[in-house]
Amino acid sequence: GGATRNVVDAAEGTGVVAVEVAVRRCPGCGAVGWREFCENCGTATALHGTCRRCRKTFSVFVEECDKCGAEVGYSAVQRIDLRQELASALQKIGEAAPSRVSGVKGLTSRAKVPEAFLKGVLRAKHGLFVYKDGTIRFDVTNAPLTHFKPRQINVSVEKLRQLGYFHDVKGDPLVSTEQTVELMPQDIVVSRKAAEHLLKVSRYIDDLLLHAGMRKLYNLKTVEDLVGQIVVGLSPHT
Repeated sequence: GGATRNVVDAAEGTGVVAVEVAVRRCPGCGAVGWREFCENCGTATALHGTCRRCRKTFSVFVEECDKCGAEVGYSAVQRIDLRQELASALQKIGEAAPSRVSGVKGLTSRAKVPEAFLKGVLRAKHGLFVYKDGTIRFDVTNAPLTHFKPRQINVSVEKLRQLGYFHDVKGDPLVSTEQTVELMPQDIVVSRKAAEHLLKVSRYIDDLLLHAGMRKLYNLKTVEDLVGQIVVGLSPHT
């Protein structure tokens, strides 16, 4: 796929690549492959480990072999038809291929379990990028804010009253976008770009839920729909 590891480009031609991914065994028919569900019978597969020294096999995840003490491996180089995977994902969402779906050089986890191909396609559809640990991020600077004017944060007086903002700092009824209001302790104000990013993420999650046979969670149409939503703040290094 070139320098950008574009899966769409790599899928052209034969589309078959050799990748080190998890080895999984079907408890039903015994077939060995890399998918979460067996291609032959549809049964959920399980990780299949092999001792790197004595070759003893394991059906449960263990760090070391109980026979010789050597490391147990759960991955192997396997051939994957990217063209088939891409076509299957696009068929599920009923859309044309995005111009770029970036992959990674290699999986760094112990078992090297790849994520569902559909997730990468949907991220590309919504213009989202994933960090190496699988998270979608938006970096911001956390600045203290105690007061604001409705005009400054582009939220209507009517909406603010729905959220419990009934008076300004002088105790007068909130009726104008020019009045100064004290920000409640549980509330935050995000930038327009952050809101646009969160909107993309919500649409991506809703698409995932739909293709998993569940209902949408957010159903957000515009960035204004984010006003009043519950958020959780977390420092990624914790």
